[in-house]
Amino acid sequence: MSRALASPERNVGCVLDVESVLDPDVFALVSNKTNGGYNRSALQRTVCASVLTFAEDEPHGDLEVLGIQTFHLGLLSEVELLAAIDICLPDPGNKGARLVTYNGRAHDVVVLRQRAERLWLFNLQRLRGWDIERDRHVDLIYHYGQHSQRRPSLADVAALLGTSIRTLACSQNIAASARARDWDPVVRRNQVDVAATFLAYGHARAWQRGCARPAASAWVSLANWARGLKERSSHLGDFSHHQLVDHATVRLSASKDGREPCGCGAVAG
Repeated sequence: MSRALASPERNVGCVLDVESVLDPDVFALVSNKTNGGYNRSALQRTVCASVLTFAEDEPHGDLEVLGIQTFHLGLLSEVELLAAIDICLPDPGNKGARLVTYNGRAHDVVVLRQRAERLWLFNLQRLRGWDIERDRHVDLIYHYGQHSQRRPSLADVAALLGTSIRTLACSQNIAASARARDWDPVVRRNQVDVAATFLAYGHARAWQRGCARPAASAWVSLANWARGLKERSSHLGDFSHHQLVDHATVRLSASKDGREPCGCGAVAG
């Protein structure tokens, strides 16, 4: 067991992102075929998912990437994919655990539950737990968008925070790649999205705590982790060489040296 997982002062969470496309077998059974099934979660099947596991230091708010695991239908059946995701999720019975998504309450967790029901996978204990959990499932779309306005896309939020995550232009490209069994672009899109969601979580936690450390540590930790990847994971290289990593490093150093006021813990998060 790693130090991060063993320490009682470090809570373990994960960022989840799911790619789904139209299931032709389900679509064939519906009479309403308008919109081609787009944006209708019950008609979708899971083709790829990434889980970024992280540790969060409760006293100071520092975030540390522990790893990213990605599963897709090029390697697993959908039954195996759903089971693998369930194993990777933190135990919802652990009060310090968090699940982080972007639009996960309306899409990612919903699609996983619906596919589990279709495939008779009723024993996915962790997924079932997070499906009903609200307080510790942090869906960032509600942090970055108000009810009275159109909520921003993850790409918009990434741009707001200073980076671009344009890999595949739209869901139709995901569907085309999945049909062609060309999984590399799907995996790249999925991993970039889960990394961007982690950074957005760091900024959201920094705002909640009134301290730059969660945002700064998220950038630095993701950069350090990405630098250790093989060349085939170069699509994450922008996160390791981004100019904000240097800025974040300076902010972390200033905070540790006491030169920057830090209100960590002043506001309950």
